[in-house]
Amino acid sequence: MTTISDAKSLDALLGYRLSSQQMFQGVYSVGANLPFYFSSLTVGIGLAKFVKGTLVMRFGMPRLTNLAVIGIAGLSLALLPVVLAAGGKPPLLFQRCYLFSTYFCFGALFGILEALSIQALAHIAGVACAIFGSIRLAITMSLGLVTWRAFNGTMRPLVAGFAVLGCIALATTRWAERGVPYEAEVGP
Repeated sequence: MTTISDAKSLDALLGYRLSSQQMFQGVYSVGANLPFYFSSLTVGIGLAKFVKGTLVMRFGMPRLTNLAVIGIAGLSLALLPVVLAAGGKPPLLFQRCYLFSTYFCFGALFGILEALSIQALAHIAGVACAIFGSIRLAITMSLGLVTWRAFNGTMRPLVAGFAVLGCIALATTRWAERGVPYEAEVGP
């Protein structure tokens, strides 16, 4: 189930990546500054990767996964009314703060969900990783394309996609981790 959670998280990210040029240039008219606006958001992923080791030692992988998925779903659910009230086009600074925060959460998830999904199959980790990666790719491509195709010149489909897919990822993560004590993985 953590493979499905990983795919749900990546679905939303793929939908964003596919619609980002339309969003930045069509909705926010950034023109030739698109590479800056697009690439500067990845600093959130880099920052998360930089501090992830410390966060895993402090919270453990299952708890950090839950916190990151709650962050994605919670930020999106909180932003959705704002996006709807703004006619689907919140101010650029507001949009960038939202995307930076969700990118940080995605950065915290990268690698952890995959590690959790193959944990029980450590003796055949290479094969398990290949199989789970194929499953994750199939799920991600199908639902990520739905999010992208829903783009309508506003941020509504993107934020709604992040919220729905984040909630699905949270539900599958919680289901997969039922009965797993969080403290079992926290280091000294």
